[in-house]
Amino acid sequence: MSNSINWKIWIIVTFSIILAVELIIYLFTGSIKVTFESLGGVAAAAALISTIYYYSKQIDILKREVDEISKKAEISFDGLLFNYFTYSVRVFLKVKNKETVSATNAMCFIHIENMGKLRDYLIPKNYNNREIVNEINNVLKNDSCMWDPIINSYDRFREVNYEPVSWNVWLDTGSGIERMQFKYLTIIPANGMSLAELMDIYLCEHNNEKFYVLRVFSEYGPEQKPKVIFKLPIGGDAKIKIDVMATGDRVKDIAKGEVIIRPTDDKKDYQIEFNNSQYKFAKFFMPSGNEPHAKIVKC
Repeated sequence: MSNSINWKIWIIVTFSIILAVELIIYLFTGSIKVTFESLGGVAAAAALISTIYYYSKQIDILKREVDEISKKAEISFDGLLFNYFTYSVRVFLKVKNKETVSATNAMCFIHIENMGKLRDYLIPKNYNNREIVNEINNVLKNDSCMWDPIINSYDRFREVNYEPVSWNVWLDTGSGIERMQFKYLTIIPANGMSLAELMDIYLCEHNNEKFYVLRVFSEYGPEQKPKVIFKLPIGGDAKIKIDVMATGDRVKDIAKGEVIIRPTDDKKDYQIEFNNSQYKFAKFFMPSGNEPHAKIVKC
């Protein structure tokens, strides 16, 4: 908002009022003398009216600017997105912004419930027994850090209590342990969407046993150490419940959701559930026409 009057506008409004009032006086009195004598008072009144009018418009502009500054983003989880790679399927959480203002410094957190009950499903089992992860990585040829989780079942076991995960597009905020780059901050654009990276799913076959492997991501992203790795034998009864939460600066309310991974009703497969939608794991790895699918890791 300008601190001074726009004099061109003020002069035009003032003279318009003077001319209009003087014309009315002349039409009613028919006297040029009366009209001329009233000029001073009319000019003063016109100046006052135009000044009030001008500042009322400026107040309206200021009010709109204040409303725009105070406006907050309205974010929510809008379902899952799946991205197919040769041997895996990446699961993203879609975080949507319904407002015309961006959410800055946005973060997405996960909380894995009952980690103690899931301890037997974590891999590797111990420091000396890394056979499965090594065999898998011999096929995938990934960087070894991708199969060295931050949390394991033997010497680094703990709860996952609302810890950040990475975004597919992130803000550079420095580095953490082992100089790995943080990727847990982003901007959710106005009327737009950002993708939080949740996990990679693999279907593996090892010594005639088929099982799923879930690499749950950390704040460092998919190409670095995951938060945790689960092994889910097909036919098992493991149930993983992950509470998800997203927030940031200039956000109206915290977005919340729940991801559930559990066996299908016939116990022959696993499925992932979110926002009343269910997706069976087997379909991710089953060729069907031109539909994308991932390959089985045979190790």
